[in-house]
Amino acid sequence: MTKKQLGILAFLAVANVLVLGGLGVLAFGERQPTAEEIMATLAALPTATPTPLPTPTPFPTLPPVDADCLVCQREASAAMHARRMVGAVQVTSDGRFELTWLSRDQPINTFEDALEGITRAFLVALQTRDEELCPFDQVWIEVWDERAEQRAFRLGVRASMADLAAWRSGAIDDQQLLARLEVVYPPQATAR
Repeated sequence: MTKKQLGILAFLAVANVLVLGGLGVLAFGERQPTAEEIMATLAALPTATPTPLPTPTPFPTLPPVDADCLVCQREASAAMHARRMVGAVQVTSDGRFELTWLSRDQPINTFEDALEGITRAFLVALQTRDEELCPFDQVWIEVWDERAEQRAFRLGVRASMADLAAWRSGAIDDQQLLARLEVVYPPQATAR
């Protein structure tokens, strides 16, 4: 390319920038928006809504607790500990002794697997009842398997205090007591 051709290309490039720049200023030049454009822009913006205040909730009220039942629970917990059992005890004022046992020693899959621990739980209930701090006539034992991947409910056993007292005194034997127990298994998931 010659110098003359380069000069013509440079001139055309500068002229192109000036013409396109002028057209851009004309098309997008500084102008004041109209009232309609301002209102449309404001309507499109999100509006600030006030944050709702939390609804005040009353303090929870607990049912009255009998002090003797609390002492029973403490004594039953100590009796569980003495028998190397892990779990919790609740003695209700309406005559129920509820013991939750977490089996850590052996896996529990059947009633027979849990029988030794259930027997120990019955002895805890009998010892607690002997202290005569609070009366209860029903015993409910929940058996949980702590050795599973997740803690799993295996079974529940319900017995009357009269049957347990008769069993301890020898009026009924082990087989008669087992026949009088109500054993509840958790519902099994059905495959689809």
